[in-house]
Amino acid sequence: MPCVCLNRHCKTSIALYMPTEILNAVQPSVQTVSTRSAWRTMLVLATLLLVIYAWFPTRNHYWDGIGFALNIEGLGEDRQGVVRNQGDFKGISSIYFNPNHLFYNLIGHLIYKPLHTVFPKLRAHDMLRGISSLLSVGTACLLFLALFRWCKDSRLSLFLTLLMALSATWWKFSTDANAYVPSAFLLMLATFQLTNPTRRPSGWQVGLLHALSMLLHQVSIFFLPAAVVGLWIHSCNQGRQEKKRAVLWYLLAAGIPVAAAYAWVWFGLLGEGLSSERFIAWLTSNGGDTFAFKSIGANALESLRSLLRVFFGGRIKLALAFVEFPILVALGCVMFSSLLWLLWSLRQHVGAVNLSQSSREPLPPAMKFLAVWAGVFTVFLFVWLTEYSYYRLFYLPAVIFLIGVGVVRLGGQATTILGAIVVFMATFNFTAYIYPYAQDAATPPVRLAKDAAAFWTGDVVVLYKDFTCDNWIMRYFNPDTVWIQADLSNQETFNAYLQSAKVRNQQVWVDTTLLGHLKYKPEIHDWLLDYGKISKPFGLVSKKHHIQFVQVVAHNASSD
Repeated sequence: MPCVCLNRHCKTSIALYMPTEILNAVQPSVQTVSTRSAWRTMLVLATLLLVIYAWFPTRNHYWDGIGFALNIEGLGEDRQGVVRNQGDFKGISSIYFNPNHLFYNLIGHLIYKPLHTVFPKLRAHDMLRGISSLLSVGTACLLFLALFRWCKDSRLSLFLTLLMALSATWWKFSTDANAYVPSAFLLMLATFQLTNPTRRPSGWQVGLLHALSMLLHQVSIFFLPAAVVGLWIHSCNQGRQEKKRAVLWYLLAAGIPVAAAYAWVWFGLLGEGLSSERFIAWLTSNGGDTFAFKSIGANALESLRSLLRVFFGGRIKLALAFVEFPILVALGCVMFSSLLWLLWSLRQHVGAVNLSQSSREPLPPAMKFLAVWAGVFTVFLFVWLTEYSYYRLFYLPAVIFLIGVGVVRLGGQATTILGAIVVFMATFNFTAYIYPYAQDAATPPVRLAKDAAAFWTGDVVVLYKDFTCDNWIMRYFNPDTVWIQADLSNQETFNAYLQSAKVRNQQVWVDTTLLGHLKYKPEIHDWLLDYGKISKPFGLVSKKHHIQFVQVVAHNASSD
């Protein structure tokens, strides 16, 4: 039932968020037209974003996403995933349960398996990218509706939503396989409840949404203080007992599923015992090398740079190298025009608004919730994961809301200024980041992996020592190859691999990690030459990449 608050706890709420039922009764025509217009705007926005995301998917793949896809596709096909759990069992237990994103692979597998049955050519990475795009658009729609519910200004709400949806980091990850966008979508779903002043938010529903978000990525745990504050200050929760009850339901609904999931994986699948030290080490296993506190000043500067990279990304060098000249000129004209628009709006704004008057605009009732949400994540990222801008996606909607509060309080031409900034940001990101990386040539490892498909035909075995991220990409785009971990110091075992390949008429390739072994152990190199000849290296050597493969051809065999 709608909660219509008419007491001292929610006078501000009524002023800013007049419930739809009351507003329709007072001004039915104005409210109906405004609401319908907002819904039409949201549908146009959703369509626009879907087209943009689908038309320009990134080829600069997030390496973790390739790992997710390899692990998901390796199940049930007798193929090696990136990492498997102890025992190497079939089925669910062969999923890699990374404690940072515990159930992402599991949920991906449960979605992929039936879809792959219907669409045999579907790849897991494409599926995960599609999910990211759809949930990104869903997040944008929820944000737009929440903003409009607050400010009743569809123009401002649209600009603010595009500020998020077309920001560099959000845009890129919206077209790639990752856990960040799905996790942020669930937080936005919870936020949509917590910022609705006309309905009492359900503590257990908010808790379940947060639990699932944490199971997709554990960093979303830092939403917990904000959720507690949001439930506590909500105008429909009156009295300490009602507030305590809502918070308790939330804590139970958020805590029990997460605790049960980690216990199931730790005790049931990994077979570990009651060792708090080992459990904590596992729980934080991927975070030990990301503690980056140097000094308050240095980390403050790095935090600012990281936040700016959320909104602006790419390099002019990329644009010059990969954007066709006519398109580059057109996009440059748009950016120049947006700057002129921005300067004109600033000139109109300065002196035309009474700051003392605009600062009296009431803050939204959920201001404390938004401040805690953004503040807690900011503090965490101040000392951990500071340089990684994609971790700031977990609180980006809160930042957008707070920017909106500032725009409303500034008044005057502030909304127009925001629009000019959004146009410039989106055009710059598209020119220097999104469009170049929508091409294979801008990401050399991806281009190399696709080039390898031209001669890695037939029955190909690739021997490696360490399964690096570059190997993940090479293997993903060549799914019919067989990758075997080998150790050249064990000549007996390695010789068995070679003899088996010889009998089966398989091509044998050796990767970079084994080539290094050959370089530092001449005796093994000489022994290998007794078996056959080694082809010229194929690969990529640059400042950023060192990826090489050679084919080992037996003396009495011929290369295809």
